[in-house]
Amino acid sequence: MPAVYLSHGAPPLADDPIWPGELATWAKALPRPESILVISAHWENAPTSVSATRTVPLYYDFWGFPKHYYEVTYPAPGAPALAEAVRKLLGGQVHEHADRGLDHGAYVPLVEMYPQADVPVIQLSMPTLNPRERIARVCAIDAADSFNRWLTSIKLMIPTGTLIKKIHRQEKLSVIQPPKVGPIAGATTTAIP
Repeated sequence: MPAVYLSHGAPPLADDPIWPGELATWAKALPRPESILVISAHWENAPTSVSATRTVPLYYDFWGFPKHYYEVTYPAPGAPALAEAVRKLLGGQVHEHADRGLDHGAYVPLVEMYPQADVPVIQLSMPTLNPRERIARVCAIDAADSFNRWLTSIKLMIPTGTLIKKIHRQEKLSVIQPPKVGPIAGATTTAIP
């Protein structure tokens, strides 16, 4: 299972005439994940934290949009086993925010990819806004042997938002072609050798 790096954009992307369909088609072409870890650049928190490991309301981390963007729901189940695996990968120093729901960096693409909200999901914060440090953190997680075994066991990692800006310049990442359905506007699929 690859790590899928998405530039998800703002909540109005769900109204785009092309993007939702491309993302849905792409998700159908991937193996169905057992669980999903979303690393969103929209959640900075030190120490590194995971979101609720149970179903809780979404976290609307934006303002000034029409009302219907605040009425979106995505009641995906939490992923406590995944949270524990991430905690172990990061040396045990991961805080759990028991009441924090998924932010738009997670639910905007997931509503299109898995609209039934039936795949367990957690979100991981980044401890800094520094882009180099954020990319280094994702690469460190990605490069861990245990993480590669985890991804192979049909789990999906989705870093989103400004976390991935200029990611093509990172020497540790090698780009592979997305599934045969073709690339999604603003998205690349990458694998760590």
